[in-house]
Amino acid sequence: GHHQAPQPCGQEQRDQARRSATRLLRRRELMLNQAQAVSHVGGWDIDVASGRISWTEEVFRIHELPLDYDPNNLERALDFYAPGDRERIAAAVAAACEKGEPYDLDLQLCTARKQLRGVHVSGRAERENGKIVRVYGYIADITERKRAEARINELNATLEARVIERTRQLEA
Repeated sequence: GHHQAPQPCGQEQRDQARRSATRLLRRRELMLNQAQAVSHVGGWDIDVASGRISWTEEVFRIHELPLDYDPNNLERALDFYAPGDRERIAAAVAAACEKGEPYDLDLQLCTARKQLRGVHVSGRAERENGKIVRVYGYIADITERKRAEARINELNATLEARVIERTRQLEA
């Protein structure tokens, strides 16, 4: 009988595997984006050698910036923080890049649309052969949590005042 032209060894399987890996990666990226949108947590990283900065979609959303905004200017990125907090975050990022010191800070961010937001930022250093190559972390929008905490404190204070007043009445 007729023979088919021989297929290069395993080429088809390799192509198929590559296609399915690409699909899986895309799906994971989509899931990560959705998880970040729901939890209001974004990820970022700095390549220490090149100074290159990368943000996930949620970081742009927290800052109220378009997705085509270029985050590759640390000074400008830090300008979104409230005056007192700008120095704290700048020092923390510098210490992470230079000494590998981790940080976790609650700060005030002023978005591109001039909205004040409470954010929690964390940073960690990644080393290769003892050398810091990358600093990465997360930024979480905690505005709602802060609002809820303030409301709870307010209610507690009111309740306490009522208890004191009621005790005074009973003692009279």
